[in-house]
Amino acid sequence: MRVLMVTEAASAGVGRHVIDLCDGLVRSGDEVHLIHATGRSDPTFEEGIGRLGDGIRRRVIEMRRAPHAGDLSALRELRRYAEAHGPFDVVHGQSSKGGALVRLARRTSFGALVYTPHCVYTLNPMISRVKRLVYGSAERWLAKRTDAVIAVSPSEADHLRDFGFPDGALHCVPNGLGAMAWRPRAEARVALGLEDDQLVVGFLGRLTAQKDPLLLVEAFAQVASRHPRAVLAVAGTGELSSPARYRANMLGIADRIRWVGFQRPQEFLPACDLFVLSSRYEGMPYVYLEALACGLPIVSTAVGGSELAIVEGENGLVVPHGDVQALARALKVLLADGDKRAAFAAASLRRSAQFTLPSMVSATRRAYEGAVERRLSLVLRTT
Repeated sequence: MRVLMVTEAASAGVGRHVIDLCDGLVRSGDEVHLIHATGRSDPTFEEGIGRLGDGIRRRVIEMRRAPHAGDLSALRELRRYAEAHGPFDVVHGQSSKGGALVRLARRTSFGALVYTPHCVYTLNPMISRVKRLVYGSAERWLAKRTDAVIAVSPSEADHLRDFGFPDGALHCVPNGLGAMAWRPRAEARVALGLEDDQLVVGFLGRLTAQKDPLLLVEAFAQVASRHPRAVLAVAGTGELSSPARYRANMLGIADRIRWVGFQRPQEFLPACDLFVLSSRYEGMPYVYLEALACGLPIVSTAVGGSELAIVEGENGLVVPHGDVQALARALKVLLADGDKRAAFAAASLRRSAQFTLPSMVSATRRAYEGAVERRLSLVLRTT
């Protein structure tokens, strides 16, 4: 196939997904063109672009995350590129902005239109009723111009059904993880200044309202006194870094938290004894897959992807979001029981085999094939 990939988001999980998918499609024999912005690009995405090298054709078109007057310019440039290098069998918009632009920019050089939201914005419980109405209405209107939509978890798929995507156009393709070179546990601990006998509760993610690090700090404060060798290691940066540190100081647990900044998962997670996610909402975060592959027990709020990554009582514990007491109780269970941690860890490692990169790429190609057939049938009916 000839595939045009378009993304504004070039960081964190979306950036990683785009790089991995482009690489997998090229290895499958497809011709891939990638249009991306640089405003939210991170080192992992840039390194991935370097690895892809000449395997793909690439063009930078600057886009803004939120609706912006510059979207008109981005639309024009996208159309010009498609007309100059098309026709394409599939045009795949990644995340909200990429998905909106490819469907608004549709041209005869575009084939089937595919959209992967990566946690559709209306899953956010913090947005106002007005924003929910506006963005929900936009998704419903754009659904009519979509040949396939790819959800990354069953819970996201259920949410997307409410937008009226055509029958047969909705696919659920969980993210997949390639092989990772894990840093030895002892080295990882030394690098982070952690002692060998400490029980390390690890968090890896952006310190933003979505990830809710304040909830995690509150919950850890309730277990810290009962487990004097337990520490919370927080890997990530974001606007809630200072408020979270301030709250830790107020709760008297500043000396029990290690704020280690940006860390690569393969270097950070091996230092942990269990992984915790305190998010308000998710699609299917890669950190679940990384925690599984690293063989870690997982404690998580009930967000998108938890239904795939965690089997309750087998490799992890799931609690309602916003319930500090429930999150603290789950942490206490695993911190107090080394045998349970070991059993959960082994189960996580086994479960990781379900989320491979080849399976993600193959399932995405099947969604592409379905979208192409759908587009062709529509064209034939109108001619």
